[in-house]
Amino acid sequence: MNCGQGVAPQPISSGDKQFNVIYSYSVAWDPTEVKWSSRWDYILESMPHTNIQWFSIMNSLVIVIFLSGMVGMILLRTLHRDIARYNRLDDEVLIFLESNLFIFRKMLKKNL
Repeated sequence: MNCGQGVAPQPISSGDKQFNVIYSYSVAWDPTEVKWSSRWDYILESMPHTNIQWFSIMNSLVIVIFLSGMVGMILLRTLHRDIARYNRLDDEVLIFLESNLFIFRKMLKKNL
């Protein structure tokens, strides 16, 4: 079979399970003055959405910092309350022990 310009399409019969397609192509190389490292520049410059979106980056950064600050403040308040509660419990335990020890001393002095 011959493939090329001006040749009729290849016929495909319905009974064939396997069929070989014949194709060809040609390439013409045109020399240019564009350097290899900058050959994609014209494509990248023609697409405005490929530029870095600084506003979106800064917006995301501000949101992350704000939410991190809120979580940090919640943690600090919770820890401060817990530590204050534990300190109050220690004071209450000390007062209880001192008052009971005072009663115990009175009892010892009476018995002596």
